[in-house]
Amino acid sequence: MKRNYPACRRILNGISFLAVGIIAVFSLNSCGKNLQSQNSIINNIPLDTSRKWVDWNVLFESNSTQADRQRILADMKNSIIQYVMNWNSLNGKFASTNIQYWACPCDPLLYNFSATTPVGAAGLAASPPPKPGNKTPATGDAVKYINQNNSFIMDELVGNQGKKYSGKVDSNQKFNLNNSTIEDSKILAIMDTGLDSSLFVNNFHGLLWNAPAGEITYRNFQYFNNFRPFDYCFDDDENKHGTAVTAVAMQALEGFPLPNLKPRVMVLKVLDKNRVGTTFTVSCALSYAVQKHATLVNASLGYYDTNSLEVDSVLRNYIGHCDSASPVIPVIAAAGNLLIPHLQPLCSPVTSNANELNKNNRFFPGCFSIDFPNVICVTSLQSVQMPCFYQNSSDRYVNIGVVTNPSLPTCCSFPVSFYSPGYTGSSFATPVISGKIIAALLRVPGISMQTAINNIGAVPTTRVALNSITYLSPP
Repeated sequence: MKRNYPACRRILNGISFLAVGIIAVFSLNSCGKNLQSQNSIINNIPLDTSRKWVDWNVLFESNSTQADRQRILADMKNSIIQYVMNWNSLNGKFASTNIQYWACPCDPLLYNFSATTPVGAAGLAASPPPKPGNKTPATGDAVKYINQNNSFIMDELVGNQGKKYSGKVDSNQKFNLNNSTIEDSKILAIMDTGLDSSLFVNNFHGLLWNAPAGEITYRNFQYFNNFRPFDYCFDDDENKHGTAVTAVAMQALEGFPLPNLKPRVMVLKVLDKNRVGTTFTVSCALSYAVQKHATLVNASLGYYDTNSLEVDSVLRNYIGHCDSASPVIPVIAAAGNLLIPHLQPLCSPVTSNANELNKNNRFFPGCFSIDFPNVICVTSLQSVQMPCFYQNSSDRYVNIGVVTNPSLPTCCSFPVSFYSPGYTGSSFATPVISGKIIAALLRVPGISMQTAINNIGAVPTTRVALNSITYLSPP
């Protein structure tokens, strides 16, 4: 039975590798087997992911066997090859295609299946074959879902007047964390570009979460792209998006009264150095967070879906795993930002509905908030009556807004010591909520998640267009 969380709505209202025309697969039965040999293979994969023609995520049923999965993936490979051969025959041309598939290293049910753009076949490249049906003879009952591998986007980094900021992170201005006792039972999972601990005084004070002794720690869900070990988590984004998100969460946490406790931070590197990830990397990381009993997941990321008839079933599946976990794992997700040039000041009055999320303009996973009570969708506000100019709002999908520096030119920005103009975007409102919820859980032993949410200090708004959202000021 689905939990209702009425007060929540009120207060917040193995690894595969590539060869031309051939796929070689070995599936992982658990997260900890054959890691060294797998990493040595990964480091030598000549993979070009820039010209994908087919890019599907395949989620198998829990009762499928390894033999089932290998057979079905091989059938999919053969269907793509046959499709290309038929096209060649009809058009009198020769096109070839490189096919690959990757297993989520800690979830043997989840795969990404892709083919690069066929060489010398511009027409073919524009018309990939349809996804196999979930219950067609090619897939059978062993397949649960096949979905397009959606690409996640990040906030634009802009200055106070709305223009893109070209500044650099100042590594000499380190972020200072108060000395604290670490509470191992509370785990804040942050899905992002990773963490650069050198930007924190004392290298993050030992807060980094590690798997129990004898187990592999998985942090790098971009392993097939950066060819780094599975425990690699360095933030290689030049603007340090993931590191800044972590810092903002820590700022919010430290704004609460004593006792001075902090959680472990589970770094899940799902985005690459360009702040790009996919449904596959995020779903795989969510699976791992559930397996390792994360307390809360911060998702300062998302993708736009303008198709009101279809929702990404694979991502939805893993959000559902968080919702059905015991205890429930909240997913604190960004509401997203407008995909337009940032030419106006961030504090400009919002006079149109351009940034309203609706059934034809949704940002996921944040918009799963209407389906799962564990998803809390967050945006930024310039006042309790007005959203920030470039950030999404909605009286249906968005649960909470964070007011930042109201009535000041720096509204809608979040100051972080190593990035002087401050970060902007719903990405940075999201960890404010994550940090405050975790703080409440730490402050009162045994407190329920609902009570922790109720303790973040929201106040109601009077703006009719956003009348189910409530708001919160950062510390």
